[in-house]
Amino acid sequence: MPFRLKNAGVTYQCLMNKVFKDLIFTAFCKDLHIQLVHTAVAHPQANSQTDVTNRTTLKGLKTRLEKAGGHAAYHQRIAHHYNQKVKPQCISVGDLVLRSLEAAGKDPQCNKLSPLWEGPYMVSSMVKPETFKLKDRDRKMLPRT
Repeated sequence: MPFRLKNAGVTYQCLMNKVFKDLIFTAFCKDLHIQLVHTAVAHPQANSQTDVTNRTTLKGLKTRLEKAGGHAAYHQRIAHHYNQKVKPQCISVGDLVLRSLEAAGKDPQCNKLSPLWEGPYMVSSMVKPETFKLKDRDRKMLPRT
């Protein structure tokens, strides 16, 4: 507040009430065909409607989780359904593969059009199942593969 008064909010409100109730200002608005409408800042009806909607949404979510047998069981069911449709692929020496930027230790760009993968790289050897040594186009071994 610019005046540094005690109870400045109350003082400001009293001042505004006086200004808006002023006959000169009311006459000015009437001449310009401006309709004065005084409203409160808080909207208790809208707040209660939001609370009711949130309670209904939470109740529905809790019901679905209880039917699924809890949060962990629900995620297991989703993962099982997804994994049924995934076709396993065998990667062998000599295959061309892509490497994720996160696995390479690089930070992916922030925007949605940046690539998440780099490559292609050639599989040079298998260290253990699902872990491979990779070579680039110049046949140089890649670190941390």
